[in-house]
Amino acid sequence: MASILIVFSTREGQTARVVAHLSGALDAMGHRVLATSLAGRFAGRPESHDAVIVAASVHAGEHGRRVAAFVKRHRRVLNSRPSAFVSVSLSAAALNEVAGKAAKTQAQRFLDSTGWRPDRVELVAGALRYSRFSRPWRWILRFAQRRFRSELEESGWPDLTIEREYTDWNELSAFASRFDQLLGPGRRGRAASDADTDA
Repeated sequence: MASILIVFSTREGQTARVVAHLSGALDAMGHRVLATSLAGRFAGRPESHDAVIVAASVHAGEHGRRVAAFVKRHRRVLNSRPSAFVSVSLSAAALNEVAGKAAKTQAQRFLDSTGWRPDRVELVAGALRYSRFSRPWRWILRFAQRRFRSELEESGWPDLTIEREYTDWNELSAFASRFDQLLGPGRRGRAASDADTDA
């Protein structure tokens, strides 16, 4: 079993929910998981763990300065052990292939700017919390939905005025299993070890 650090940055709470789900899945496999937010008092030291997952939400096309600073500061450690980047965005919810590429572009731009080369990159569809936006932002979203409805629909974008969660929790569990496979014999969780034995 492995010691896994999950570091995350969230603004509206969906990335925190994603991390809680990942932590539960990896913990169920027998791993020791420490999930810690970059907001407030940070409790994680990457060098003290066997593997690291960094999860961050996208806003205005960017993952945020705080998470970028963390990755740059610990880049050498992150590149020296199994690691994964989880990018949470509405772009990942787009059904159209062209629009969906925005999520890949955002993640790659972050990795290029930080010099981190994770073993896995997971693009996770987030949630649209329409009711939590300020009144001016809600007006902008309503205007955009009315003005560009056909373009948004053609691009596969979700309705910008409907409160909805787009995260695929089953796929997130599958990602946890794929990450477990990176850890190698002796450090994999129970499910992976049992599969090796059965084979």
